[in-house]
Amino acid sequence: MLRTATTLLAASLSLALLAGCTQEASSSSSAGDAASGLPAAIEQVASDANAANATTVGDAPLKPGERVQGTIQLDVGHGAASFRSLAVKVDDDLGKKTAKRLASAQGHKDLAGAQSKIAGGTNVSAQDIQETADIMAGKTYYTSEMSSLAIANLRFIELSGISADGRKVKLNISFAMDSDLPTEAKLEYVPDGENQMQSFEAGRNDKKIVQVTMDRFERVDDHTISISGTFTAGKMKPTILAKNLAGQEIAGAAGSFDFTEIHLRPEQ
Repeated sequence: MLRTATTLLAASLSLALLAGCTQEASSSSSAGDAASGLPAAIEQVASDANAANATTVGDAPLKPGERVQGTIQLDVGHGAASFRSLAVKVDDDLGKKTAKRLASAQGHKDLAGAQSKIAGGTNVSAQDIQETADIMAGKTYYTSEMSSLAIANLRFIELSGISADGRKVKLNISFAMDSDLPTEAKLEYVPDGENQMQSFEAGRNDKKIVQVTMDRFERVDDHTISISGTFTAGKMKPTILAKNLAGQEIAGAAGSFDFTEIHLRPEQ
């Protein structure tokens, strides 16, 4: 098993580089960020299919292993745009394919290059990468999920989506454990997908500024719920780290969401 969160970060970045990605490590990177971005890197390692043969939804092709969980419609003053949320099933044979890649001359070269780009002098071995691939193989990763915190008697739904032009939106909704009525919500909007730290938010300090109405809240099975609804938000301001957006604001936002697959995480 992987020894530390730092090793997981390093192995994740190495996998991305082995997949031909250009991602580089930095001192501000976190293991959580790397883990959440890993399915995309794994998908590139594992799949030889091309977009021309992929299933399409709207204008955007789905890569092998991807499926649509649902969509968010968001209007921040320029007309409604669609943001799609995906689940990704990692190739069952990722471990075998990774082993083959690591055993090749090019794999050795790429691993050396990856190690040179990781900050902090963390040593990443082929074994670390292989263990990561073996752990991830065959698993499904969800963009949107619901979690429960029994000690606080709360449930949390996080809906995340990306538009065709790379913009991103995240809607977090809280519920009491025994209720389907939202207690509070937060909305975050990233106008440039290449700069994820540069975002607007509403609901962090004013719990009533984002209002959510649920139209559907249904249990599909032991691990899945289906939901739909609408939301409105008042003034959205730049997040603390969004220095490029200083002095800007969004007067208001509105939208809807429709998800047939929200994954239920194990209760905490």
